[in-house]
Amino acid sequence: MAVAIPGRSAPVQRTLFRCLKLLLLLIYFINYIGSAAAGNTPRHVTGEEGGNATLLCEFEARDDLDIALFRQSKKIIVCQNEECSERFVKKGACDVIIKGLRLSDARRYILRVNNADGQREVEREFHLHIQDEISVKTGEQLKMDVLLINADKVEKNSSGEWTEVWTRGHGVRVSSDRLNISDGNLTISNFTVSDTGTYRVLDSEGEILITVTVTLREDQIRNISGSSSGTKGKLDTDDTPDGTEAHTVASWIIVVSVIGALLLVLVISALIWKNRDTDQKVYQDVPTKDMNM
Repeated sequence: MAVAIPGRSAPVQRTLFRCLKLLLLLIYFINYIGSAAAGNTPRHVTGEEGGNATLLCEFEARDDLDIALFRQSKKIIVCQNEECSERFVKKGACDVIIKGLRLSDARRYILRVNNADGQREVEREFHLHIQDEISVKTGEQLKMDVLLINADKVEKNSSGEWTEVWTRGHGVRVSSDRLNISDGNLTISNFTVSDTGTYRVLDSEGEILITVTVTLREDQIRNISGSSSGTKGKLDTDDTPDGTEAHTVASWIIVVSVIGALLLVLVISALIWKNRDTDQKVYQDVPTKDMNM
């Protein structure tokens, strides 16, 4: 004769309910972390002087969106028509194209997207890195307009190591009477082969603002035998941080969170099966004893 013990399914239901609540909280946490990592991570954009760069807002297209672009806390007027001749032009829902890049465009930008009610929908931070190449003839003067208001130091690499050329507050860091600083320009007089190499400008946070590769004029390269600096160098951007690393970090956060969610699901399943086994043992047939009346 099978004897059922009532009330044993309630603990299982309570356990399942608690586990489901924990799972929902974890899913919300994963979504929050993923959104925060994607939204707040600075995006590194690289462009060539004279070319164009695009600041991607990566937001759904809507008719009620209004954008505001800031540089050094100053608002920049963005043309709303892609065909206009202005340098800062809106594209699509909220992307911004910067045309005719200049070295002075190397800055930190904040792009804010608001809806029709003025409520903030999204905010993106960008670090714009400008690259340039200059060919100079020996004996000429090289003038580089790289000492921006947010520049903290200038470094040079010509033999695999970076050396400081100029730092804010200390001025020129190399002993050379041919190197001068004036009006935001770094000027090298009577250019020589030893002046060739890659120059980069960094801000106070170590972000690369400008990279300039300086080489000899091609008509002089063949006249200098054995000069390894005669080969036109490529831009050294190995130390340049970009959106890949930032997005990789964000991706790892999401992957770890998803694995945690899967482990929680396994724990929930184990608890449910354990309680089911317990119930099956409780509900099993209970033998009856013959009693003499």
